[in-house]
Amino acid sequence: MVGIVDFFHRKRSRLAPHSINKYRPREANTIPDHLAGEASSYLLALLGEENDDLGDNLDDFSILCDPPYELLLRENAIIAGPHQAGKVVLILTESMSCDYYWMIKCASWKDGQHKKLIAEMAVSSQKGTKPLIVEYVSAALDGEGRLYARQSSAQRLPRMLRAILFGNTHKEVDISGAHYELIRLGAKSTLLPIGPFRDALSRSFRSDCPASRQSDTIQNDVKLFPLLVINSGSAAACNVMSTKGNLIRSWIKLWADELVLARNCVTGILLLRLRPDLPTTYRNRHFHSVETLETIFMRQVLQEVQKRSFAVSII
Repeated sequence: MVGIVDFFHRKRSRLAPHSINKYRPREANTIPDHLAGEASSYLLALLGEENDDLGDNLDDFSILCDPPYELLLRENAIIAGPHQAGKVVLILTESMSCDYYWMIKCASWKDGQHKKLIAEMAVSSQKGTKPLIVEYVSAALDGEGRLYARQSSAQRLPRMLRAILFGNTHKEVDISGAHYELIRLGAKSTLLPIGPFRDALSRSFRSDCPASRQSDTIQNDVKLFPLLVINSGSAAACNVMSTKGNLIRSWIKLWADELVLARNCVTGILLLRLRPDLPTTYRNRHFHSVETLETIFMRQVLQEVQKRSFAVSII
């Protein structure tokens, strides 16, 4: 029966019953329905231009069509792959797992450092009684890579506050020192792993810093330093750390130079292969190259998570 129907479709026979040729939308999944409609329109136009016979050529071919962003967002779909920079490609609901009392407590954490952000989230969620509706966009010039929230959301909070406000309704997956580790492994470098390196750098900064510097400030500098080297280079990163009151010892300078060499090695190969539309002179090209590796890795992790448990939405 399938062969007969295919024959009628291919020949567009006038003898075929109308019920066979007429496409009936499937209400169960509107996205494949939309794409099937685009394919049907393309084939009808192709047949109209040439003849009523496509022949026996069964080779696959691609059909170019605009991404149905509005339809995808309306259906709560996750849009993977390249996006248009600055365009909303994902809308997620983020439900808080605590009451207004804990929101007030979190707002006073670290002298109210995140008070404004939490206040905006409290207003948007009506004091935590309704979920947040968050739009995500791609910030890179080529529209690929990490997505960033346009509104106040869990993404902008530090990990501890996310655990308090969203811990019972969301799961968090993170790679410690992801960009540094991906560069180190990708270049097969002899750089220290992120754990031992942070410990050594923390001891160095603490032994040479003034007593007035707070422990949290030093820890933030330790986490920030590798990212500064990756994005701005060895000399600029060391200058920034020096202005913050950290003494840059000779081994730290040598480590930064070696990281730059590993970074250039990874970027030189990945940028043209994974981000061909990103200019090779783009200022943040190193960050976006490693970001693509991180995205690929996390996608594999999330696929394994989905095999084992159901997730309503995944960032």
